[in-house]
Amino acid sequence: EPIRQVFLELWPNLLQIQNYIPTPPHHLWSIAVEEHFYLAFALFMALLISGGNAVRRLKVIPWITLALVIACLGLRLLNWNKPFENYSHMWRTHLCVDALFLEVHPEPEKALSDSATMLPLSELKDLLRTACEIQKIVRNAAVPSLS
Repeated sequence: EPIRQVFLELWPNLLQIQNYIPTPPHHLWSIAVEEHFYLAFALFMALLISGGNAVRRLKVIPWITLALVIACLGLRLLNWNKPFENYSHMWRTHLCVDALFLEVHPEPEKALSDSATMLPLSELKDLLRTACEIQKIVRNAAVPSLS
């Protein structure tokens, strides 16, 4: 009976869906978000590079990233008038997967989690400026075809 009870409480963790079905170790929700991202990213990349001219097809990644960020923001806005709960507003993959691309905080040292990996908000402008410069260089570079 104790093993059955433990299994009933923890089975969502085995399937990495603990951010949708509450389980006792609440801190594991972020692992589920990361697993969902890595699995979806691997499938997406496999589909994207299959077939001819993979380098040209990879150029859609920034647009898909932008669409994902906008979609997550839209889904968060749909939740704005509901009573706040971690499960319904923060821990679900479809509401926070965009944070895996870039996690920014006004004061990382005061963040509740992941403070060591956050970019201070004051540094975001310089990072985006540098990313735009790199993007211009890459856009103008001659890239050999992989096919």
